[in-house]
Amino acid sequence: MIVGNFEINVKQKNKISEELKDIFKKGTNLLGVHRELMLYLGKQVVHGINYAFIARSVPATLNPLPYYELIIINVNETGKTCIVRRETILQASESTMGGIICSREDEAPIRIIDSIEANNLLKLFDKGMHNVLGLDYEAELYLGHQIYHGCNYYYLAQATSLENKTKSIKLVTINLFIDEARVVEIKDIL
Repeated sequence: MIVGNFEINVKQKNKISEELKDIFKKGTNLLGVHRELMLYLGKQVVHGINYAFIARSVPATLNPLPYYELIIINVNETGKTCIVRRETILQASESTMGGIICSREDEAPIRIIDSIEANNLLKLFDKGMHNVLGLDYEAELYLGHQIYHGCNYYYLAQATSLENKTKSIKLVTINLFIDEARVVEIKDIL
């Protein structure tokens, strides 16, 4: 591992080791928010080791709005854990009319769900990404959708450079209008 760079090694929630689950639990043991571990993204060596996770979070409030967030937890040489970065990736809107609707925690991990809906979401991703050059994208998590000139679908994807095989994590927005799927936005996450 190169010091300072993240070594991307995505693991779905059913493949995450107990050690990594324990790091996530210790690092996010905060009151007021229920966090469901959805993905492990990778690690980096910086003053100990930083571990990157994706969580589906729901605040402990009346009428909570769920959101997906990137959480980077540092474990130092003594074993102490702390959050060094927390960033909201996608948040549900207050209004469902034209707003973003976050996926439920049981429908988000499309790589491990054996259902027609999950297969259709993966096919839509592949259809929308067929003209994107330079990187090979693989959908890892379905985050939600928004009715907007058709429907925008939000995915977290692992992107691999075709040239030098480096990996990164991207937020990909695909719009489906009638029968045409196209990429609206690709945003760097990690």
